Amino acid sequence: MGFMDTLKKMFGSAKEAAADAAEKAGPLVDKAKEAATDAAHKAEPYMEKAKEAATEAGKKAKEAAAGAAEKAEPLVDKAKERAGEAIESVKSRAAETAESAADKAATAADAVKDAADQAAEAAEEAKDAAKSAAEEAKEATES
Repeated sequence: MGFMDTLKKMFGSAKEAAADAAEKAGPLVDKAKEAATDAAHKAEPYMEKAKEAATEAGKKAKEAAAGAAEKAEPLVDKAKERAGEAIESVKSRAAETAESAADKAATAADAVKDAADQAAEAAEEAKDAAKSAAEEAKEATES
């Protein structure tokens, strides 16, 4: 039973020590609560100032963004205008190129037709010359 008595004494003394520590800590906990409350009260004006500063910074950021958008608007409009001009220029040059190609094709077609007509005339003349030569040869052989 000596062992059990020793354990009871240990736990009993531990309980007493914990109770003593709790009694001594009680006032320290109260002081800590008071200090935290005082710090919170002292920080309230700074919190309010921080909120106001954040609100003001947000307003300034919005104004700056609006100003930047206003400044950028003419540049965007100018870019759109130049892009439109470039598109019109490309369309115009493409149309001119198409017209030029069509004109050259028509000129080539006319040249081919003229050459064909000349070839037909030359063939007709050759045919007539051959016919004349055949007739002359026939007459020469008959006489």
